[in-house]
Amino acid sequence: MFLKNTIWVVMCLSLTACQLAASRKSEKVAKNAIFFIGDGMGPAQMTAGRLYKGGSFYKMNYEKFEYTGYSKTYSSDNYTTDSAAGATALAAGVKSYNGSISMSDPKWEKDNQAKELQTLADLAKAQGKSVGIITTTRITHATPACYFAHVLNRDSESEIAQQVLDSDVDLWMGGGRNHFLPKSMGGKRTDGRNILNIMKEKGAYVPSTLEGIKKIRKLDHQVLALFSDSHIGYKQSGQSEAKLDDMVKEAIRLLSQNPKGYFLLVEGGRVDHASHINHEERMMTEMVDLDNAIGYAMDNVNLRDTLIVLTADHETAGVAISGYGPHESAEGKSILGKTIPRGKGETSRPILSWATGPGQSLSNMHSAAHTAVDVPIGAIGVGAFRFTGWMDNTQISLRIADVMGLNFTSKVNENSKQMLSKLHDKKSIEKN
Repeated sequence: MFLKNTIWVVMCLSLTACQLAASRKSEKVAKNAIFFIGDGMGPAQMTAGRLYKGGSFYKMNYEKFEYTGYSKTYSSDNYTTDSAAGATALAAGVKSYNGSISMSDPKWEKDNQAKELQTLADLAKAQGKSVGIITTTRITHATPACYFAHVLNRDSESEIAQQVLDSDVDLWMGGGRNHFLPKSMGGKRTDGRNILNIMKEKGAYVPSTLEGIKKIRKLDHQVLALFSDSHIGYKQSGQSEAKLDDMVKEAIRLLSQNPKGYFLLVEGGRVDHASHINHEERMMTEMVDLDNAIGYAMDNVNLRDTLIVLTADHETAGVAISGYGPHESAEGKSILGKTIPRGKGETSRPILSWATGPGQSLSNMHSAAHTAVDVPIGAIGVGAFRFTGWMDNTQISLRIADVMGLNFTSKVNENSKQMLSKLHDKKSIEKN
């Protein structure tokens, strides 16, 4: 009897394994993927954006994500990541040190020398797909840079700009002209090179406005569209050179011309900047701008062949939304006000407050610190079910690649993955 039961259990387990394997093989591969990153966007930034846009009862576009989870964001050398290490994890699927732009942590290399990491953009291009990078920051800033450049220090922005010349990325949109122009032309380059002119000589389209992008009918040459000298202006200022949803619209129009599909990275980067200076309204308007772009993508791509993912590289400044009051007291611009005292001796206080920074914060700093809190993940479309539960930030890019039928093959990436796995195993053993 025992033997029969054992055989039955083994047969059931084998059948289940076969069914899972068959299910995995039958899963549809995503032709396209759009990866949204809200730089500095934690749960409170998302809630604040909703309250500012429409109040407690309003529903944001990001709330339409069918599958959700949380991401752990620490870097290889710090419990709190910076944008460079965070973006490296989201681009290459491995941990690295704060400041790294898609370079491995040298302490994990036998020769103690950092090495270039393979990225999602590399994989997409190798499969013949088009690749686009959109940001509201300089395109040489940490997050976008990790998808086309490899430098030891994120501050080497002129070096990052130069790497555009050898990149096979199809489209860039954002700010940052200064790092492409020599000082003699008002830029920041000390080598005298005009990278924009060199790109034009290579045949690239180099528009300086969104209207210039709209005139490009076919993606038959690279597009390097820089709309500002530095970052794209805050939406709250009324002087922003481009809205994120307009950039996404034009990127999808051009990238979707490729019958093999595309990978598009979209960064709402100024959520982070506004949080660093404790500017509540700027932070919320940038969240609304990001949400509008997410909504455009959801409504204008075929979710039967496209995966859309949203996450953050980290949270910035530890924003809090304090109670209490009627709904209207925290709706729209009212959220910039104060709470209503509820009891004897209780005073009103700001509805929005910060843990660190130069404004209404617990600890004064000239620029607010990042925090180590886990950040949200949302996904919709092909393979979206894989983005649920708690996961390390390195898993997000690996899962996007898997859904697209892409595989990381770099020995550098694999070595970094193994080193992180060994650290996880070591800690688990020590704690048990």
